[in-house]
Amino acid sequence: MTILATLSTLRGIVAASPGITTAKTTIPASIHDSDLPCAMIFPDRGTWNEHAIGLYRNVQTYVVRVFVKPIAQGANVDEGYQACFAPFQALADTLIRNRSLNNTVDEVRQPIRTIGPRGDFQWGGVTYHGFELQLDITEKTT
Repeated sequence: MTILATLSTLRGIVAASPGITTAKTTIPASIHDSDLPCAMIFPDRGTWNEHAIGLYRNVQTYVVRVFVKPIAQGANVDEGYQACFAPFQALADTLIRNRSLNNTVDEVRQPIRTIGPRGDFQWGGVTYHGFELQLDITEKTT
């Protein structure tokens, strides 16, 4: 499995999770309101090593950042914060129950780390309420 293939599979799973409107396949300059809650997935830190003679594996962290609602929208600050909880719970439940990403990777390691909900995610000059999940995924590279 390649990083691009894992990203593609992960995007499909995230996009299908209840409460997520879109999982971007490209990096946008800005996020349109109709795309919210919007997930973006980025490969982060990783390790690559030879597991056995001729068998190489990598453990790559993938960051799933979900932008839920701009801070400036809503009747009060708490509204955007509260809007994060249902998609946050649903996405965490979806990912913890699919530890092979539909049989495309060796495993999604536990625990899945989370950040949020919070109100300081920036994109395109806009501050959003949102949340983040960090998944360590083990893949064979040969």
